[in-house]
Amino acid sequence: MILNGPGKYDELCREVQDRTNARGAIVLIFDGDQGNGFSVRAEFEIIATLPEILEQMATDIRKSRTQQ
Repeated sequence: MILNGPGKYDELCREVQDRTNARGAIVLIFDGDQGNGFSVRAEFEIIATLPEILEQMATDIRKSRTQQ
């Protein structure tokens, strides 16, 4: 998995960002036609907040699993 530089889902992520006029976008792919992967397009200030955002997402997912 390449963490910096061109990736297999970069064009899709660019399209998502452009179509939504977003400051940033993240695309996560599971079992896609090019395999698993992800792409992130954003300014550094947004990317720098990703660890906290992802940790909160993980916490929320864990909580929702135990509530089912």
